[in-house]
Amino acid sequence: MKNFLKYFLLYILIYFIVDFTTGFNSDIRYWISVNGPILGLIVYTLSGLLFYYIIYKKELKERTIFLVALAYGLLLEILFFKNPLVTTFPALIGGIPLTADIYGLIVLLPKWIVNKELKKHKILAIVMIAIWLFLAILAFFNNPHKI
Repeated sequence: MKNFLKYFLLYILIYFIVDFTTGFNSDIRYWISVNGPILGLIVYTLSGLLFYYIIYKKELKERTIFLVALAYGLLLEILFFKNPLVTTFPALIGGIPLTADIYGLIVLLPKWIVNKELKKHKILAIVMIAIWLFLAILAFFNNPHKI
């Protein structure tokens, strides 16, 4: 139960930070109106439970977890957010790896922290965080929803 609470809370915190900084940035009113409390509850809570289950109960390999995170990310980005980076060609050539990075970070970073494996994955974590920060900076300067 201890791992569950640690993973789940870290997952939600990291998800919120990454989502807010890459998707909607400084206009909290816009972010709330798009995500809304129900969608946010579903996305953060249910996906956190799903990933906890596949990581700690099913004990899937990291590669499989990463692929599930990518599929989950693409599903959200295509169906709910209609992200042009993954719905238009040739943008999807760059959008799919970026989606993999962002959702991989959201899912795997809490796992590495909880399992005390961050040192083992330090280079990958640094690369994933650097890509996220780059996307967050781009979103900040290209955000049409700024206050």
